[in-house]
Amino acid sequence: MSNQALQYVHFKPKSVLFKEGEKPDFAYIIKKGNVRISKRGPSGKKISIAKAGQGNIVGEMAIISDSPRSATVVAIDTVEAIAINKTSFDTKLKSADPFLHSLISTVIKRLRKTSDHTVALYDKVREQEKNNLITVQPSKKKEVTKEGISRVNLLLADPNRQTRHGLRSGLFSHGFRDICDTSTYQQITEQTRHKNFDLIILDAAFGMYELTTLIQEIRHAKSSKNPFATILVITEKHQTELHDPLRHSGCDEILTKPLSMMDIIGFIDNMIQNNARTFVVTRDYAGPDRPNYKDHTAQDAPRFRPPNSLVAKMVNRVDCKVVDEAIQKASLQFNEMKIERHLVQIDWLLKRLGSTDCPPHDIHYLFDQIEQAINDLILRTQASRFDEARKICHKLKQALSSPCLQEITSLYQLLLQCFPQNTTPHVISTSILPPHSTASLS
Repeated sequence: MSNQALQYVHFKPKSVLFKEGEKPDFAYIIKKGNVRISKRGPSGKKISIAKAGQGNIVGEMAIISDSPRSATVVAIDTVEAIAINKTSFDTKLKSADPFLHSLISTVIKRLRKTSDHTVALYDKVREQEKNNLITVQPSKKKEVTKEGISRVNLLLADPNRQTRHGLRSGLFSHGFRDICDTSTYQQITEQTRHKNFDLIILDAAFGMYELTTLIQEIRHAKSSKNPFATILVITEKHQTELHDPLRHSGCDEILTKPLSMMDIIGFIDNMIQNNARTFVVTRDYAGPDRPNYKDHTAQDAPRFRPPNSLVAKMVNRVDCKVVDEAIQKASLQFNEMKIERHLVQIDWLLKRLGSTDCPPHDIHYLFDQIEQAINDLILRTQASRFDEARKICHKLKQALSSPCLQEITSLYQLLLQCFPQNTTPHVISTSILPPHSTASLS
């Protein structure tokens, strides 16, 4: 931009007019369009503090106080403005009234301090909300309010229309308002793909295979925005043979008919009072921790604590946007843990194939297991930072069509090099994966 006193300027949507911390050179009178003003809090997170539109001036505070920019201003849509350079702005203000210039400078400095304090306070509140996804106070009974219950996103699935409507009415009478009821497998997968549900109630009438497959797809984030949702399954009294498969698919709890609405509410309350959920992640299981759970190599399976959105909304009253952000962050961590588990599995399978005591009838099975791991790795490496890894996965899949152990092993070694250094066959560097013992936001 030239040094002319006044000039007309245009900014495209998302263009930056100026950044926080920069030396001030121009103030802008907005003639058309809107801008967003934001600051960074003490935690480093960007916080939106205001919007400005036609007739407003932005950038004048830094010029008047002769200080670095106190905020970042970005165009929301197409913006037309008049840019006034610093020299011209100072000259006009001082020539109007030197005393007024001094007074305005003092007021501006005080406003900057107040703005900084407000942003710091807001940032502190946001951090406290995130901590409320983690904080556990086992000595106190957690109080649940109607307002907290009404904020829960609940999915109710039962193929029986009469039973489903009865449950919906009972849950509504207890304060649940955001209830999505479905009757088919397709409807469930469609809903879970597009919405973060906190609580999912499923009836076993869908069938064991369909139900276990559905829960596994939710837990492995294949058909769910929130793989950490609390999942409750309702079975008939004679269906006890379903219990183990359902637990191994990743559900939280199983209730047996006949049961009352108070049984369901009692389960939900129990989940709230014992909100410290630990998840296990292996090559083929993801879900609530089971005692002494081990992976296929007989090692302790990796564990982490995901967000408990049910507790966050019903008890801690955490802002829904903060909950969604925590779920998204934990989902990325979960995805990388699954990548690690697949790499561990492939390493173990290749060693098994290369051993002298591997029975001939096991060879095809072991190659099939490698292919399954590769297929899931392809799905989990869609982010651009995994482009090279995904290409190698496709080469590995192609190499499996006419298996050559040496070629597959060489490609596997190349695949490991796509991830951070210090990667061993059994442990992916913590620079890509957070420590398994460390909670994210739960």
